[in-house]
Amino acid sequence: MSLDQVFIQAEVEQDPELRQTATGSYLCEIYVRTVGQYRENTHSIAPINRQLRVTFWGAKAALLKLYLHRGRQIYLTGRLRRRVWRDKDGNTHTLLAVHGTDIQLIAAPLP
Repeated sequence: MSLDQVFIQAEVEQDPELRQTATGSYLCEIYVRTVGQYRENTHSIAPINRQLRVTFWGAKAALLKLYLHRGRQIYLTGRLRRRVWRDKDGNTHTLLAVHGTDIQLIAAPLP
C-alpha cells in the first residue's frame, strides 16, 4: 500500500486561471509558493522558495476563481503528479504538479 497525498500550506502566487474543457468540465490552475529554510555546508541557514502548480477540477474549480487571489494564504491537500515530455528540440522536461482535492482559506492578506 502506498500513500499518495500531500499537505501544503502556501501563498497564492498569481490569480487563478479558470478554463472549461470541451466536455464542459471546469479546470482551475493556481500557482502557490512555499517558503522554507535549510542549513548549508557552512552551517548558515538559507531560505528556499518553491513554486508549485496546483490543479482543481469541477465545481470546486469554479468556486476557487471567486475566492482566491494573489497573496491569499491557503492550506491544501492533493496528490503529486509528475509529467515528462520532450520539446521540439529533443530536450526532456519534467514538471511536478499537484492535483488538488481539498482547500481551506487560512486568512485574508493584510492590506
